[in-house]
Amino acid sequence: MRRFETIPHAARVALWLLAASAAAACGRESTSSPSAPAGEDAVPTAIAAQPEGADPRRDEPGPADRVFGDAPADRAGRWYGVYQGDKKVGHARVVARRAAGDEPGRWVSDVSMHVEVPGGAAADALERKVYAGGAGGRLTAGDYVVTVGGERDARHATFARDATLVTRAHGADAPGVPTRCPPSAETVDTALATAPPRPGGLEVGASTTVPAWDWEACRDDALTVTALTVGPRQVAGVEVTVAELRATLARAGTSSTSVVLEGGVALTQGLGPAFTLRLEDEAVAKSGAEALDIAGTGVAVARALGPPAAVSRLELSLTLPPGVAVPSDARQTVTIEGDGRARVVIRRAPGDLVGEDAAAAALAADSASDWRDPAVTAAAREATAGLTTDAAKVDALVPWVARRLRDRVGVHVPTASRILAVGEGDCTEHTWLFVALSRAVGVPARPVYGLVYTGDDARRFAFHAWAEVRLDGRWVAVDPTWDERVADATHLALSRDGFERLATFLGDLAIEVVDVARDAP
Repeated sequence: MRRFETIPHAARVALWLLAASAAAACGRESTSSPSAPAGEDAVPTAIAAQPEGADPRRDEPGPADRVFGDAPADRAGRWYGVYQGDKKVGHARVVARRAAGDEPGRWVSDVSMHVEVPGGAAADALERKVYAGGAGGRLTAGDYVVTVGGERDARHATFARDATLVTRAHGADAPGVPTRCPPSAETVDTALATAPPRPGGLEVGASTTVPAWDWEACRDDALTVTALTVGPRQVAGVEVTVAELRATLARAGTSSTSVVLEGGVALTQGLGPAFTLRLEDEAVAKSGAEALDIAGTGVAVARALGPPAAVSRLELSLTLPPGVAVPSDARQTVTIEGDGRARVVIRRAPGDLVGEDAAAAALAADSASDWRDPAVTAAAREATAGLTTDAAKVDALVPWVARRLRDRVGVHVPTASRILAVGEGDCTEHTWLFVALSRAVGVPARPVYGLVYTGDDARRFAFHAWAEVRLDGRWVAVDPTWDERVADATHLALSRDGFERLATFLGDLAIEVVDVARDAP
């Protein structure tokens, strides 16, 4: 059976879904990528200058007072079990409280999550946002910390009116690296949209769109919240008024549903189609968790394909979740058939032509591809010494990465320089390191996230990451995890915008094999 690494993808996507969707559960919203810190003590207190205007702690009571706690000491919060279907895989805690004396605002939201993954590893996330008081209640500071398999990735943001400064550090004692980003327009109204204090007053079908900070894009996303149903429901033998809400993030392309009680408390919170938060007592929430069902995050097929590396053309019929699209290009052509179905033909062949803007973006240094780091640059030059063509460099880098990294699942190493230092990882780490090395020697490269056939033993497609490079003016798919200089036709691309988009496909995608062509023996 083909080796593959989907455990981190499942954990990362689940964690990202929490951060992106748990707004209704906690009285605020965020759009972070998967992977984050272990416990509240690991997150530094956010400090930033107070906004202009009245003392944020002396305003008249408003809607936020009915969602957030009455005092800084109100830190107990609410607990949730994290479920993959009916199987508990972790727990989450949501705290909506008044700011403490050293925090730059009036309201604070904390969301933490712990997910068990196979092999005894764990994934933990915590996100904190601080909102000012006064008119508007703008976002003033925030923290997003991730720990997966012992690797810690921490970000702290200070939100000013003209810019956002994000400092990111990897490892417990690593110095932070600052990045200047656009200002955020997010306010406490984002929290109130996703956790309305009086759900009974909502109008069915009514929508509101608010800005929501996106940690990965380092800019605001647009969050649209729609009231699907409003009415009475029996909860623990008591009739209460609840609202079912759908929250949709424009950039991420993800939607989640929640059932919200009076006071903005979420009874349940969907994390995409595969995961759910359920309100529970603390002891219940923390007990009975099992490791993520990794097979459950893949997609089974009835027909065997034979050795994946030999597949040169593959035709699939997909049943897609509502509102979800699969990218189409010269390598992977998609035809929409209606009723949520699409026909996809994948070829082991070059993709679209690469434009100037796309090439420039595929040479840039970013949060994962920090190719200007001296160690990354030196490794890239060493691996491609004496080679002059892009094709030769790619042919050298693909096996170099495959040999250089030890396979380890259940880990999240967030940058290429750190991946190189640690020397291990899953398909995401292989891809991010390869992309950085390619860019360091002038070859445009970008990561791709999707599904790949794992072999006839399991007969399923599993979540995976690989890369595309520009060769002869076109994108060419390569797989540095499996040492494929040209990726086989079982690589079904779902996203080039970040692995968080995989959340839209979890648990709600069906695949039928229509036709398969293989290399001649």
